[in-house]
Amino acid sequence: MIVLKHGKKKEGGEVMGKIKENISSNITKHRKNMGLSQKDLADRLGTKPSTVSSWEQSVSTPNAEMLFEICRIFNITVDEIYGVNEDETEYKLMKAIQHLEDAGFYIEQDEKDIERNEYQICHPDFGTVTVMQQHDLINLVDKILQDSIEYQERYIIERIRTEFLPKNK
Repeated sequence: MIVLKHGKKKEGGEVMGKIKENISSNITKHRKNMGLSQKDLADRLGTKPSTVSSWEQSVSTPNAEMLFEICRIFNITVDEIYGVNEDETEYKLMKAIQHLEDAGFYIEQDEKDIERNEYQICHPDFGTVTVMQQHDLINLVDKILQDSIEYQERYIIERIRTEFLPKNK
C-alpha cells in the first residue's frame, strides 16, 4: 500500500513531486536566463542565497507570497512556475490531493488501484470512505472549487449590500 501525499509518495514510493520539481527547475532556468546569481535573486527577494539554493535543489519550496514575488521578478505567471502546461492532469491531481490533505484526508493506492487508475480516499477516523477514478477525483475537486468561487462571489455581494444599504429596510 502506498500513501500519496502532495508532492510525493510516502512509504518508499517514487517521487510524485512534479510540481516541486517544476518550481525548482523553473526558478533555476529563469534566474539563469536573467543572468542573476543565487545571491542576486536572494537580495531581490530579501532572503538568503542558501534559501534560493534549497529551492533550486528541490529541498524546499517557496511559500505562496514568495512564489508571487519570484513570478513578478521573472515576469511569468504562477502557472508557468508550477509548470501547469507541462502536464495539466498531473498538476490537477496534485492540487486535488493537496486540497484533500487540507481537509484531513489522505489518498492510498495499491497495485490493483494503480493498474485501474483508482484512488482510495481515506480519513484517519473513518478509514477508506470512497474509491474514485483519477478523472472523477479531479472533476469533483474542480467542481467543489468552482462552487466555492461562486459562493464567495455571492457572499461578497451580500456583504457589500449589508454594509452600504440602510439597516432599517
